[in-house]
Amino acid sequence: MAKVHKDAERIMEAAAQDMGVASGRLATGQITVDEWRDAMRDASRRLHTSSTALAQGSWESVSAREWGYAGAKIKSEYKYLEGFAKDIASGKVPVYTIDPVTGERIPAGQFMARASMYAESGHGTLEASRRRGEQEAGAQWERRVLADAKNCDDCVEYALMGWQPIGTLPEIGDSACKSNCRCEFEFADGAKPGDDE
Repeated sequence: MAKVHKDAERIMEAAAQDMGVASGRLATGQITVDEWRDAMRDASRRLHTSSTALAQGSWESVSAREWGYAGAKIKSEYKYLEGFAKDIASGKVPVYTIDPVTGERIPAGQFMARASMYAESGHGTLEASRRRGEQEAGAQWERRVLADAKNCDDCVEYALMGWQPIGTLPEIGDSACKSNCRCEFEFADGAKPGDDE
């Protein structure tokens, strides 16, 4: 599973690059809010479809049902992006500050941080798709495995629950660390494994 997660990181890095370029161009006045939103939507769509295909093993392995889940996730991301774009257009979210030395527009840190979260959500899509695939293949148990990073209290609590019936633990990203979560699911079938296995 390590290769899948390394590949997922590359997919998210590519999305982050595309989103960062679009956000930088908006902040420096090179594109409009609508053009920025469209670029973010394109990058988001590529991110979630690629994450789904990776979770299922290949593009050809993705069922129509699984594409439906991916489509629902993309639609949800589009809705958030629409709200974000409206906040930008209204001035509620400033996209740039003025460099006091040069007088040039530079991207605002809070805007860039919020925009970058859209690229991080690919990990949750990957894990949700993997989970459905494992469930369809007959897995009966799941447990949360903490990331090799700083974990939020929610994730630690979910990991301490050990093996649970598949589909009962909160989804990856449904915790205080939100789309920054890098936890993974581990799956098993048959009798409930011991928590030390």
